[in-house]
Amino acid sequence: MEKENIKDFDIVKIIDKYKPLMISSIKKYYDKNDFEELFDEAVFETVIAFFSFKEEKGSFGGFLKSKLKYYFLEKNRNKKLYSLNKVNEDGFELLDTLESNENIEKDFLKKEEYKNLKKLILKLSPKEKEIIVMYYFQNKRIKQIAKEKQMAKKSISNIKSIALKKLRNEIKNF
Repeated sequence: MEKENIKDFDIVKIIDKYKPLMISSIKKYYDKNDFEELFDEAVFETVIAFFSFKEEKGSFGGFLKSKLKYYFLEKNRNKKLYSLNKVNEDGFELLDTLESNENIEKDFLKKEEYKNLKKLILKLSPKEKEIIVMYYFQNKRIKQIAKEKQMAKKSISNIKSIALKKLRNEIKNF
């Protein structure tokens, strides 16, 4: 095979030609968290390799493969890992210094309450369950429910009241 004169190519053709090598180097030697950024870095390294390549050193493909391999291995090695349990100069763990408007414990308890409420609603009669769901979860008014169910508004209201009493009693016993 005839040796290519690498300086006769323009850089865009070089990047297109060695794109598969750049992609495989990223996949092989670096964890792929931000692929686009890593690919841009591979292109940049390819441009640097293009201008620093000396033809007497061998093929450009082998030269580039080696450059990319060591670039990504070095980049991977230089990544700093931070622990949320590391104690800072004030004696606090990083985890303790993070601010958040979220209250995980409160959110968890709220989800548990919803699960429990769902269990209690499932104990209601089918008609009570349907009216509670329509009223509280589908935000339908008594009048609208009565029209859909072809029942009197007073009947819907009574069923809802009875169902709520049952739920209150169940919650007290829970």
